[in-house]
Amino acid sequence: MTSTLDVAPSPAFTLPPHVIDDSAAIAAWFTDPPGVVLQFMRPTRGTTELAKWLVGPGYNQLVRRFPDCYELRVVLDMRQMTGRAATARAVLIDHAKLVSQRLGRVIILPSVHMGAFYVKVVEATALMLHTFGVRIEIEHSLERALAKQGMRLAVPFELPRSAGAARNASGTGRAQL
Repeated sequence: MTSTLDVAPSPAFTLPPHVIDDSAAIAAWFTDPPGVVLQFMRPTRGTTELAKWLVGPGYNQLVRRFPDCYELRVVLDMRQMTGRAATARAVLIDHAKLVSQRLGRVIILPSVHMGAFYVKVVEATALMLHTFGVRIEIEHSLERALAKQGMRLAVPFELPRSAGAARNASGTGRAQL
């Protein structure tokens, strides 16, 4: 018999992600309505470096894609996270408080590897962030989270490029991120 922990979740969408972090641990798909699905793609520890990528380059790509949106929907699928650094949590919380005015809703799918106590920590964090105006929900099914929010894959797009970069483009039609 296969346990839940033995089965890796399917990627959020069948098409390749719009953005992948440097370690290829987290993939990001932009959505319509404006938002993003961030998904741990394999069993990975939630490091401070990954958290910094989420709040730095990852977040910057999101606001570049949706510059005028103040109701962004963020799904953070951490089901494959195997552990986390305490500093990683602090990085994410501090950033969420700073950008709360841009966020319409945050949906967190907790790790399936870290046990019931970890889910309680996620619930407590959600309550705390709610006091800063961040609307957070905890979900355990990505399909249900996407359906509740009416989220679907955004139309592919190209980021603005310099003239030199445009001449050297691979011709794939995919954004070079």
